[in-house]
Amino acid sequence: GFWELPGADLLRGEKPAEAAAARLEERTGLRASALAQAGAVTHAFTHRSLRLHLFRATAPPGRVRLDGYERHRWVSVRELRHVPTSVLTRKALRLLAPEGRLP
Repeated sequence: GFWELPGADLLRGEKPAEAAAARLEERTGLRASALAQAGAVTHAFTHRSLRLHLFRATAPPGRVRLDGYERHRWVSVRELRHVPTSVLTRKALRLLAPEGRLP
């Protein structure tokens, strides 16, 4: 029941920016432009560590077509504190949020 940012695993040899644009289009139907790297966060689980490469992007207006997600929701930065998220997603959102903190 947690909300998460769109994402996917990197394939061998893929560059994070190329993968981000390709997976966003494959999984949501949105074609990102002006993709800019925003940083990365690492999270340790009991059995492995995960590194998320984060990007900011602009997407032209269009219909969202989900593939691999149950549903989507657009939220403002202010609404984020009311959306249930995991610790890992909170780390990512803090990096993306203005001044590194959520309202």
